[in-house]
Amino acid sequence: MIEKLQKNPLFNGFEEHEIERLINYTKPLTIGPNQEVVREGEKGKEMYIFVEGEAKVIRKVLLAQGVRSYTSKDKAFSVITPEKIGFFGEMSLITGMPRSATISTLTECKFLVMDRDSFYKLIDENPRIGLKLLLNIAKELCHRVENLNQKVLKLTTVLSIVIHHKKN
Repeated sequence: MIEKLQKNPLFNGFEEHEIERLINYTKPLTIGPNQEVVREGEKGKEMYIFVEGEAKVIRKVLLAQGVRSYTSKDKAFSVITPEKIGFFGEMSLITGMPRSATISTLTECKFLVMDRDSFYKLIDENPRIGLKLLLNIAKELCHRVENLNQKVLKLTTVLSIVIHHKKN
């Protein structure tokens, strides 16, 4: 398992013994195919470290209007693997914020789950490992924000073109 985790961006800069120590603060979880791991909007207090398998991210892309329910046309889907998205749930782990997306398995998936109490215990007992973990979470969040900024830029450009063409 250590070899797989060394490829995970969450463990960039970690020594093998540091990964082994961090694993002691997690619980293994195996979920079969076509099962929900987390649901968008639900409260959470744990982070999932993706070890093995394939899953999909489902996120609402439209704001609710009235009482209508969401259809598949109102949601965005993307397939994730441990190499593509090494972890998720970090915002709920740190802030307790509701989940920002639904994650469902496509194949059997293996995770290491770290809850908030274990996270704080890791930081107290192993501050160097805790700092590395926090820095890697922050780096990944920065990458995700930059990707979202690029998507917003593309969307606003398209919107601007559409509005300009409607005026003419």
